[in-house]
Amino acid sequence: MTLDDYKLLGRSGLRASPLSLGTMTFGSGWGWGPDGDEVRRIFDLFVDRGGNFVDTSVNYTVIASPGHLDERAIEIAEEAKALAEEVGSTPSRVALAWTLANPTVVSPIVGARTLAQAEDNLAAQDLVLTPEQVDRLNRDSAPTPSFRLASRTSPRPETDLRRRRGRTPRLTAQTT
Repeated sequence: MTLDDYKLLGRSGLRASPLSLGTMTFGSGWGWGPDGDEVRRIFDLFVDRGGNFVDTSVNYTVIASPGHLDERAIEIAEEAKALAEEVGSTPSRVALAWTLANPTVVSPIVGARTLAQAEDNLAAQDLVLTPEQVDRLNRDSAPTPSFRLASRTSPRPETDLRRRRGRTPRLTAQTT
């Protein structure tokens, strides 16, 4: 896969590169981003390889601050790191390759503060994870339900009674 293997962006008809370039780290205004020359090198690399989808939102900076990473997010990152060691790659490549393997994702956003990070992120297009590896990451990152269903060890008595009589409950529309 290369950056010019464009995918349709929903029903819009727009064709987007399989990776998007995130720019939240661009600029030194936050005290940790690349200077203008490095930004230009990263952008040029992306465009020269066929990238055409650039995310310019600055709202992610607050969300991505370390205080917003919970224990679960860190555990998922640790799993990506362990898998990266197994396949001889980097955690960022594994995470991006895993995201690229998800058919519902059009174009994951890559964020790089250096040209080397950008090159590493783009190399995720060449990493193919096995179905077992994808399943492993899917399983480890599956969302936890935000509600709990009451657990029952046996069916409700009235449902069980109807089954014994050979009837199953039916839903009927009531009119008033």
